[in-house]
Amino acid sequence: MMKKPEREREAHGRTPDAATNAAKIDWTAVKEELAAELFGNILPFWTSPVLGKAEIGFPGRIDRDNTVDDFADKGLVMHARLLWTFSAVRRLRGDSEYAAAAGRAEDFLDRFLADGIHGGYWWSTDYRGTPLNRNKVVYGQAFALYAFSEALRLEENAAVRGKADDLFSLLERHARDFEFGGYGEIFCEDWNVMPDGRLSDVDIPCDKSMNTNLHVIEAYTNYCRVRNDPVVREALESLLTFFVEAIYDKNRSHLKLYLDENGRSLESLDSYGHDIEAAWLLQEAAEELGGTWPNRLGPVVRGLAEAAVRDGITRPDGALDYETHGRIRNTERVWWVQAEALVGSRCLFDLTGEEIWARRCLGFWKYIKENIVDKSGGEWYAGVGADGLPLAKREKGGFWKTPYHNGRACLEMMARIDAASSGESGV
Repeated sequence: MMKKPEREREAHGRTPDAATNAAKIDWTAVKEELAAELFGNILPFWTSPVLGKAEIGFPGRIDRDNTVDDFADKGLVMHARLLWTFSAVRRLRGDSEYAAAAGRAEDFLDRFLADGIHGGYWWSTDYRGTPLNRNKVVYGQAFALYAFSEALRLEENAAVRGKADDLFSLLERHARDFEFGGYGEIFCEDWNVMPDGRLSDVDIPCDKSMNTNLHVIEAYTNYCRVRNDPVVREALESLLTFFVEAIYDKNRSHLKLYLDENGRSLESLDSYGHDIEAAWLLQEAAEELGGTWPNRLGPVVRGLAEAAVRDGITRPDGALDYETHGRIRNTERVWWVQAEALVGSRCLFDLTGEEIWARRCLGFWKYIKENIVDKSGGEWYAGVGADGLPLAKREKGGFWKTPYHNGRACLEMMARIDAASSGESGV
C-alpha cells in the first residue's frame, strides 16, 4: 500500500516540477475526509454489536436497510477480505476492536473453511459453518494469501507464515500453467481440474479469467513484501508477463475477461472498474519488483486508466459505468468500481503530475460522498441505478461485499497523500 519514495517515482515518468502545473488542491483536507469516512462510517458498521451476534464468523448477508440475515451462507472471499481489511487498518491504528474483528475472520477461515486433508480453503459454508461448496477456487485462495500476507506485514507469526507459504505452494503446484502462462480457475476438493471454471452464474466458463489472474497478482505482490525470495519473484514476474501479453489488449487498452487455455479471448466484454483497478495494482507490482518493471508496465498502466475513463464515463456525473457486453451497456454506478476509480486516478496523478488526473480523482470522491456513502446507516450502498437511487435489492454486506474495496481505497489514498505531501506542498 505504501508508495516508493518521491525520488524513485520521478524516475518512472514524473518530472520533479510536474505537480506545479496542477491547480492547488488541499490534499490534507481530502485525507481528513477519507480518514473520517473510514474510521467513522465504514469500519464501525463492521464492528457494530448487531454484526457481533453471529455465532461464528460474520453474517453472510446484511441488507440495504442493515437487516442481518443470520441464516445466509458464508464465504471464503468475504472472510479473507475482512481479515485483510482489519490487518491493514491495524498497521495504522491498533484498536482492540479491529484486532477482535481480524481474529474473528481468521478464526472462521481456520475452523470452518480450511481443508486439513488436501490443503487450501473451501469456497462456502452454511450459516452454521458446515461446508457447502468444497471446491478450491483460485480466486478465493488468492484472497486468503493476500490476507495472511497482510497479517504478516503487521506482525510476524509462525502459524500465519505457514498458512501463507502453504497457499503459495499449492497455487504453484496445482493452478499455475507453466506451458501457456497464468493460473487456472476452479479445482475439485482434491485439486483435480473442474470442467466448468466459473466464479458465479454471471461469469462465462473459461480456463483462465482476468479477474482470477489479477487477484493472484495482488496476492503475490503482497506476499513478496513478506517473502521476497527468487521463487516468489519469478512467479510474480511470469504472471505479469502473461497478464500483459495475453489479458491486456494493446490495441484497445482494455482487458480481455475470459480466456481459453492458450490465452485466446472468449468474449467481447469491457469492465471499466477492472481496467482502472488493474492499472494501479500493476503499478504496485512493478514497484515491488523494481528494476525495469516500472518502465515496462508504465504504458500499460496509463493505457488501462485512460481507456477506463475514456469509454466508461458516459454521463455528466463523471462516475464510471459498470461494463459493456457487446452492444449492451450497464450504467449502474457500482460501489467497488467508483472506489477503484478513486485510487486509479490518484495513481496516474502520482505518476504523471497531470492536473486532469487530480481533477478526476476529486470528481470520483465527490460522487462517492454524494451518492454511494450511506450517511445514516453506515458503510456504502452496493450501487446506484439509472434513477439515481441506491440499488434496492443489493446487499450492503455479504458474500462479495465487504470493506475491502472502499476501506482499501481510503487507506491507499491516505498513504499516497502522505507519501507525496513533502513534494507537493498542497497541490
